[in-house]
Amino acid sequence: MFCHITANWRGRPLTSYQVVIETIAATTTKTGLTIGAELDTGSYDLGISVTPAEFHALPITPNAFHGDWNYTLAPVAPRTPDALASTRRIDPDLTMMLTDPALTGMSRTAFEHLVAVSEPFWDAMAEAAFQRRFHRPRSYLHPKTSSVDHTQRLLAAILRRRRAVTVTFLAQLLSVNRTNLSIQYQDGKRLLDLHQILITPIPGSAARTLEQLHARATPTEARH
Repeated sequence: MFCHITANWRGRPLTSYQVVIETIAATTTKTGLTIGAELDTGSYDLGISVTPAEFHALPITPNAFHGDWNYTLAPVAPRTPDALASTRRIDPDLTMMLTDPALTGMSRTAFEHLVAVSEPFWDAMAEAAFQRRFHRPRSYLHPKTSSVDHTQRLLAAILRRRRAVTVTFLAQLLSVNRTNLSIQYQDGKRLLDLHQILITPIPGSAARTLEQLHARATPTEARH
């Protein structure tokens, strides 16, 4: 279909939606191909990812000739996927420990507020960086583009800037790749600067073990 649309288009400047629709709808072939086109004025949420399980659950019927190129997508609700890909969740107890005000330098309420107001900025930064690199929206990439959610990314940026824990140990705690966490930390720093969040490093060496982390989370006066 698209090769015939391109041939019919012949480089005509697409100056408006109407020109696009008319160019597509006017495409025909000697063998009887006709194409219907109309403007979709609906509003759709950005950043929606489709998991492989959801994609394979779509009612798609391949054609006998090159079914990978030619197929029919039935206009009915998709069947329930056999096994939807689940998002890995961080242990709530671990999150509670890492959001200790002694480690983050802010109350849990303040941290939760920062997470809420900064997530749209993070999404915009990630989308812009991806398009600069791949010249296409992130939705075209495999949906599992990140192994941690926004709360954990922001928490990791704060804890590293606070020198509360080493990035290697933090990656182990979150069960993620150290390199991935380090890359996301750079964006986390920009986000903290954007929201003018002052981060004061904790004196001493960053925690490398769970025992050291517990000690840093416990106020000095409580240890005496």
